[in-house]
Amino acid sequence: MSTPTRILLADAGSAFHERLRPLLQGAHPPFSLDCPSTPAAAQHAIRYAAHDVYLIDQRWGPRGGLAFVGEALRQGSCGPFFLLTDQPGYALEPLGHPAGMAYCLPTRQLTLDQLVQQLHCGVLLTRELLRLRQLSAALIRRVQHQAHELEQSALRGQAQAAQAQQTLVRERELNELKSRFLTMASHEFRTPMSTILSSAALIERYHNGEDEPKRRKHVLRIKSAVANLDGILRDFLVLDGLNQAKMPYHPEAVPLPAFVADVAEEAQQGARLGQHVRYAHVGAAGTVVTDAQILKNILLNLLSNASKYSDQGQEIRLTSEVTPTELVLIVQDEGMGIPHDEQPRLFTDFFRARNAEHIQGTGLGLYLVKRYVERLGGRISFLSEPGVGSTFTVRLPVQPPPSHENYPVD
Repeated sequence: MSTPTRILLADAGSAFHERLRPLLQGAHPPFSLDCPSTPAAAQHAIRYAAHDVYLIDQRWGPRGGLAFVGEALRQGSCGPFFLLTDQPGYALEPLGHPAGMAYCLPTRQLTLDQLVQQLHCGVLLTRELLRLRQLSAALIRRVQHQAHELEQSALRGQAQAAQAQQTLVRERELNELKSRFLTMASHEFRTPMSTILSSAALIERYHNGEDEPKRRKHVLRIKSAVANLDGILRDFLVLDGLNQAKMPYHPEAVPLPAFVADVAEEAQQGARLGQHVRYAHVGAAGTVVTDAQILKNILLNLLSNASKYSDQGQEIRLTSEVTPTELVLIVQDEGMGIPHDEQPRLFTDFFRARNAEHIQGTGLGLYLVKRYVERLGGRISFLSEPGVGSTFTVRLPVQPPPSHENYPVD
């Protein structure tokens, strides 16, 4: 049973709550409704963020609903706010600044189903924009913190030319990191957000019953775009956890080759059309003691990259071997390969090779893989030839190294 969406309705005598009554009926209604009697009561409820969405009549309050919404936003509320107007129309329009927190909603011609669609669309957009703003703020703080540390380091090392040179190099790397992130974010965030906005706009145009298949199609596009955003945000959260030494480590006995075979089957489901993940285990079966989830993340990232940067119909080979001291994993593809001059930077965060800039990605995959491998006490190497393909080799100890005894286990 899902939690109902909590609505606050500030109604200045338009009886709009009567239109919402069908949404409040039944054993488990999808919505709950509160109707404050005065602007002061509404401000109190908004201040404590007790609702998921706020519907404000255009005539609400002594100065009108628009002024009321503006004051709520200035006091720090995140909304979303819907200013209810009696103007004709069907479209949900962004209202003022900041974008994504307030909308103008003409209600005269909207059916109840259309109204519900508009509310869900506005709530979804607002939540995603807030998540992106929070992520952006966290990254900016990280860059500012590192810039401050560099400045202090430079001041302490003015008398030493070598240290000053090292600081300058680090500053260039930081600026390049910032540039790569901004380039990546502007593309990777804009693409799904554009999909969400365009699909939402098209949904607004479908008013008849025969348009239901089209509505479902665009709802699926919105869900897919949100899932893409969620994947990007998960990568950033993992990166933040690694940087703060918060990566959990839970060693357990992992059977080979059964475990790797299951991961290869999962990777096959996400491979491009006609691609085949061929798995082979060399030698006898065995067991390694390691973190199964981190090992799975390593394999899925490498196999996903092999698929992403290979053409349709090409083969991806995965090999495993358990020796007395280590587990050896090899992922080989026949894809585009990596330019020789860019190979030294392959495991850098936010790095994208120039021949892969047209392919969607954050530039974090191989950086995270390397950090995962190091977390398990192993090492990773690769060979790559442009136009021929790439081979990645991961070597992990069959038992946790002694140094892991001091690692935090969440």
